[in-house]
Amino acid sequence: MTTVAASGLWPPQRRAVQFLRSLGNCGALGAEVGVGKTSVAAVVSRPYRRVLIVTPVSSLGVWRKEALRLGLSMPVLTLDSGSSAQKIAQVRAFGDGWIVTNYETFWRPPLFAALADWGPQYVIWDEFQRLRYHTSKQSKEAAKLRQWKTVQAAVGLSGTPITKGYEGLFGMFRAVNPNVFGLRWGTFLGQYVNMVNMGDYNKVIGYKNTDDLFKRLDKNMIQIAKSEALPWLPKERDVFVPVELTPESRKRYREFAREAVMQISGESDGYTVEGTALARIALTTLLRLQQLTSGFIKTEDEGELIVSDEKLRACVDLVRTIRDSEKSVVIFYRFNMDRKRLEEALSREMKERIAVLMGEMKPRDQQLTLDRFFAKKDRIILCQIHKAIGINELVAASDAIFYSTGYSLEDFVQAKGRIHRPGQTEPVTYYHLIVERSVDEKVYAALQANIDLARSFIRLDYARGFLADEKRPVD
Repeated sequence: MTTVAASGLWPPQRRAVQFLRSLGNCGALGAEVGVGKTSVAAVVSRPYRRVLIVTPVSSLGVWRKEALRLGLSMPVLTLDSGSSAQKIAQVRAFGDGWIVTNYETFWRPPLFAALADWGPQYVIWDEFQRLRYHTSKQSKEAAKLRQWKTVQAAVGLSGTPITKGYEGLFGMFRAVNPNVFGLRWGTFLGQYVNMVNMGDYNKVIGYKNTDDLFKRLDKNMIQIAKSEALPWLPKERDVFVPVELTPESRKRYREFAREAVMQISGESDGYTVEGTALARIALTTLLRLQQLTSGFIKTEDEGELIVSDEKLRACVDLVRTIRDSEKSVVIFYRFNMDRKRLEEALSREMKERIAVLMGEMKPRDQQLTLDRFFAKKDRIILCQIHKAIGINELVAASDAIFYSTGYSLEDFVQAKGRIHRPGQTEPVTYYHLIVERSVDEKVYAALQANIDLARSFIRLDYARGFLADEKRPVD
């Protein structure tokens, strides 16, 4: 048994524990980033001897630290290193305790079978919005795992449970409590989703019976706002930092934008596209335009050509100002080329070590990097924005720069929540480097309005309207 107790929780966390216990420890917790979902889940898991935790790769270390903080009296096995064979051997030799694994590997046949033989009694799906695509391998195998005879209950945790439409709830709750929305996609679809067939894809055009959907959701998921749970946190503010392109860079941007957007409008090849085909073209166009505002562009042979440095110079200047006050700073970026250019420029100009978090890092290397930053051995850290999920050490900085964000609302919300959370003692400032009269302005406005562009671009009218003025004549 563990030594975990609910006495050390904040009132909203204790309310969440009571709610989940009333459901037989089987439900969901939707709480803003920083509210402390891991602590709630750890307390709720107390009656079970064997607990399986599935989490994003970046959060593996978080659960290890949470186990130490809570003083668990049972072992914790974190599958964050070693070969597949070594991980399977570890699972087979493991007894009672926590096993912590990730969404990328838990479902793969050798490990999946070993976990089934181990026999978890309770499952914690951390950031369970990862299961929203019900046809994905992860979501399908998660549903199978929930049906294992040893699994008595499960809980889903998320800071952003609904960012891509209500249809994602089917895949998510199928792995937590299949009684909420059932196990048949066709039944869920017929009951809650208005969808039309467009030939090669199905298009969601709205929802129905939402009163019943929300009623089921309210009965099975408790939601906690950061303002309710953590009213003592310092204030946060967003600062728009305009970046002006040179006439030459502006002309290059306008030429590319006009040609690319004309394809979306059907004006280039004489035909119209929509749905998933439109979304792919529109999102690719958006990506290329964002690369241009970052100062580079992909060439036909998949190389990368540097075309400007206006945003780079603005970022270096802003970092210099922050560091003059002896403060640490986090820089969120999207593209690998951004990282390379930022690391080179900042190392040269600031004359100090630049810490880096990127997608392909091993969990242990990532944790070492974070520990150095938290201890203030490194004061500037570059963080790929989709790596921000599950990272708590960024509270060592109260200033964050969004150099390039992408169009994922989930990534944007998670990144901000990694700075503004328990442990933060200073008012938080988010600086957004925005190239004026470019898609940067539109992406920033959409994210601030909680609009998920990847989903919205499926709509023909929205995609064209969003990028419409990008086809203006070149100045």
